[in-house]
This record gives sequence, C-alpha cells and structure tokens, in this order.
Amino acid sequence: ALHNGIASGTGKRLGPETGDPQNFKTFDDLYDAFKKQFEFMARRIMWHARLADRLRIQFHRLPFESALAPGCLEKGMDAGEGGLPHYRFWMVKDRGIIPAADSLLAVKKLVFDEQQLTMQGLIDALDANFEGEDGQRIRQTCLSIPKYGNDIDEADKMVRDVAKFTASVLSSEKNIYGWPFVINRNGQSWHYSAGKKMGALPNGLKAKDILPDGSLSPMQGMDTHGPTAVLNSALKADFKESMGAILTLEFSPSLIRKEPERDKIADLTDTF
Repeated sequence: ALHNGIASGTGKRLGPETGDPQNFKTFDDLYDAFKKQFEFMARRIMWHARLADRLRIQFHRLPFESALAPGCLEKGMDAGEGGLPHYRFWMVKDRGIIPAADSLLAVKKLVFDEQQLTMQGLIDALDANFEGEDGQRIRQTCLSIPKYGNDIDEADKMVRDVAKFTASVLSSEKNIYGWPFVINRNGQSWHYSAGKKMGALPNGLKAKDILPDGSLSPMQGMDTHGPTAVLNSALKADFKESMGAILTLEFSPSLIRKEPERDKIADLTDTF
C-alpha cells in the first residue's frame, strides 16, 4: 500500500494500483489502500489453494485422520476427498496481524495525526532500512508509538479491526466442496521465515528482522507493561473469529523455581 502495489524488496508489481500514498489526505485513504491490497492478494492465494487442493486429492491420502474424523468411514471417503460432514478440516491462516496493525497505527499518528513525518520521508526511511543518522531518528520515532501488548486501547483496537477485516475476506471464500474456509491462526515458526523476506515496517522493524512469534504475541521488546497488560491486550484483540491463536509469554527462570511464584503464574493463566 505504501508503494502503490509494488513489492519494495523486488520492485515487482504484486498488488493493484491503489494510489500514490503521498496523495492520501487522511488515514482512511491509507487504510482503504491496505484493505484493497490485502483482499486482492488473499483472493489470489485462495484461488491457488483450490487448484492445489484439487490436485492434492489425486495423490495424497490421509488414512489415519480419515479413520478418526467423523463421517469418513460412513461415507467410505478420505478426509481430503470430502468425507467429512462439515468444513472445519479446511483451514487458512492470516498471520502478521500484529506488525500490520502496529504499522498502520504508526503511520496514522506520525503522518496524519501529529504530522511529525511526511509520508515520503517515512517511505524513504523504510526503503533505506532506517540507515543513516536521519533514518535512525525516524526509526526511534516509529518505535515510540504505542504498541499492542501494553493494554493501550488505541493499539489493541487497531489489532482487533485488522483481524476482523482479514478474517472476513478469507472466510468469504469457499473450498473445493463449497464450504467456507475456516480461520486458524496457529504456527510456531512462520514468523522467522516470513520476517526474513520482509522490508522495513513503520512499526520500527528493520528489513529481515524476525516478526512477532505466535499470531497474538506482541512485537519483541515492545510489551513493556508486564504480562497482565499483554493478556488484557489479547482479550481486547479477541481473535474469536479464529479456531485458535498462539500467545507467547516469557518469564524469568527465577519466577518458576519456587512454588509461590509458580502459583502466581497459574493464577494469571487461570484468570485469563
């Protein structure tokens, strides 16, 4: 969206032309461009997934899953052939929601609300991977913007809004049997490989840095208000449109060496 449909890392056009961001008058203009880019790419991915699924059922069987899943034995059909009586076997993942939402909020505040940066100045810093004295200054400004994971309503609700939108697009698509795809935000390692292919982001992440682990985890080092704030942010983000989501909390080893401290962590998770 910041490059009018061009992938900044390769210079190739991947998305539609949504306008020169320097001409965006409001944050809503940018957000609309982001949504158009996402919907265009997501629907192409779903088209590709259906092609793969039609081919996969010719060669790839799931005998163990089919023996356990309801409906397959009764129909005498493999799960991948449509033996299931419901659609929840067919899942799709929308990941990277946290860095996307944090980045959108950073542009909103820095370029449109507070006008600390020009759109072109921000884009130039991103394209240069925040290099140079001016780039480092801009990066610190980006990092200073409120981030998800600190129980800050504005940041948490941005995550919620982005998540609801991406899910609405994906769940509107149907699999090869005519059932809607189901959202599942799992995955423990995707953040590493995906980060290595990313350019710099307005949330302060440099190019090829690792994205936040888990689909509901804050950006590394940005949750500065403790674990309770992280859990409050996760509850506001909601993610109930997904079958599952992964939230990683990290504690000092000293917190689990004694029983009273372990009890506190148990109380924390039970209350969540």
